[in-house]
Amino acid sequence: MESAALFIVGGVRRVRVGTVLLVIANQTRREMGLEDSQVYDTENAVKVAVEAMRKLIKKDKEK
Repeated sequence: MESAALFIVGGVRRVRVGTVLLVIANQTRREMGLEDSQVYDTENAVKVAVEAMRKLIKKDKEK
């Protein structure tokens, strides 16, 4: 829901926005009796966000 608000405001203000989401647990897998390993480490999500920003900056400089 919070991401939706960012995208709406970004669209109105005509600015780029993005979101990186981390799934900590999967209730559906648990209900089906499948493995549901829980991940609390945000390091990879932060790395993805930083790399995305680097790519956007590089693309902007090429214009």
